[in-house]
Amino acid sequence: MRWRRAIRCPSAEALVIAACAAIALSLRLYQLARPGYLLGVTEYDDGVLFGNALRLVTGVIPYRDFAMVQPPGSMLLMAPAALLAKVGGTAWGLAACRVLTASADTANVVLIGLLVRHRGPLTVGVASGLYAVDPDAIAAAHTLLLEPWLTMFCLAGALMIFDGDR
Repeated sequence: MRWRRAIRCPSAEALVIAACAAIALSLRLYQLARPGYLLGVTEYDDGVLFGNALRLVTGVIPYRDFAMVQPPGSMLLMAPAALLAKVGGTAWGLAACRVLTASADTANVVLIGLLVRHRGPLTVGVASGLYAVDPDAIAAAHTLLLEPWLTMFCLAGALMIFDGDR
């Protein structure tokens, strides 16, 4: 009996999404590769958000043991990186947070493409491509900020709710 494998060619939309995601990831990782961006101090907010996650994994309970004005979801998102920081140090834990945030922002490019893929490859290219090279999106992905994560969860929710134009 002869086994046949069906080789499916990826659609034009999938190729455009992959190209835009590759561009987005390369821009975000290039930014992190610049001197001082991966292990240095670039923002105030990232230290506060990551510090809260560090306190959480050491057993300190937010709102009971310390006051916190940031959204509590940021602590939970960065808890794995904070656990890594217990092994490799806080600088490497914050570096992991920065790489995770850049990855989440790259996922936004893919989610945008998936949301508009029913409109054709041109629309996918415009939507995903504009987000991939948007200077504000790239700037927000350089460290642990909430904007890329918020965008990712909103886009994922929209993708779950909408089915094409319905």
